[in-house]
Amino acid sequence: MERQAEKILKVVDAKRLSQDDLSKVLVGNIEDSSVFIADKHPSYKAFGKTNSEITNKTVRAWEHVNKKDRSVLLQTVNQTQAQLRKFLGKFNGVSTKYLQNYLNWYGYEGKILKTKSSN
Repeated sequence: MERQAEKILKVVDAKRLSQDDLSKVLVGNIEDSSVFIADKHPSYKAFGKTNSEITNKTVRAWEHVNKKDRSVLLQTVNQTQAQLRKFLGKFNGVSTKYLQNYLNWYGYEGKILKTKSSN
């Protein structure tokens, strides 16, 4: 996700996220000059290393902010995760089969609300 704009919400089939899962979703959706900020999960680190055209910066998940560079933070992702949980909570359980549809709904609802607030 970008700090002020687009979110890519995609269900992955694996229980443990892999570098290949990330590549399938992100390659082609990230500009070469982008900064990839993630926690220190091995899959994120591997993705950053194999995509040398993007800048890879990491943060310890429990710290939420890189102590050396305060502009590197996970706040936007954490906030989106909390909002998504709240959105899905209204449905009292979501079938994995339909999870991508709910993610799409959440994404479009966010775009509509953003449009309404900017007018």
